[in-house]
Amino acid sequence: MKRSYVKSALAFILSSALLFAGVTAVFAQTGETFVTEITQRINPDMDEFVFRLESYEGEYELCYTKTISIVDAKTDNLIQALVTSEFNDGDDAQTFSREELELIVEDMNFDGYDDIRIAAFTTAGPNTPYICWLWDKNTKQFVHDADLSAIASFEIDKDNEWIHASNRVSAISWRTEFYRWTDGRLTLFRAMDANLDEDDTEEIVTWELKGGELVETGRTKEKSE
Repeated sequence: MKRSYVKSALAFILSSALLFAGVTAVFAQTGETFVTEITQRINPDMDEFVFRLESYEGEYELCYTKTISIVDAKTDNLIQALVTSEFNDGDDAQTFSREELELIVEDMNFDGYDDIRIAAFTTAGPNTPYICWLWDKNTKQFVHDADLSAIASFEIDKDNEWIHASNRVSAISWRTEFYRWTDGRLTLFRAMDANLDEDDTEEIVTWELKGGELVETGRTKEKSE
């Protein structure tokens, strides 16, 4: 599901609910801007960074993050400033509430350097997209990665060095995907589709990367509990 479609759907649901109640929907900043700081070392051989998130609260208690500033913890010198709207179709990064605001700092490409990601926007369903930046040790900057940012609700498996994503496609279907890095690019090498039939029978189809393309490798059916 494309980002613009999901965001439009969320806005439509909120707007429709308000219009039905006779209220005009206006999405605007309602609270003061606040700063959240996270101090972390992205590599054992590097100095600590301070990640400063400049955020604000909007209507319906939604929380928006405008910028992420990366600062040297020792000198307080600015290393880099990331404007989230530049990587999010013109919109500030958004979460459901101030309490849920989180910058995830972890190694997402298994190169020994931690990277960063933040929720791009929230949806009514379980599929959460992220804006992802990978640390480039040559330029000493965080660089946006469009391929990784296109994967919703993913988790990092450090032991196997792959990325695992599980998303709901519809009320009766789910998709699980596994990615690995190949020559600096993400590669989808395994997938599983699960679909629930009308008689509560679950069909599971598995796919594997062979010869440069995903091919079906298995299909099973079993009664759902």
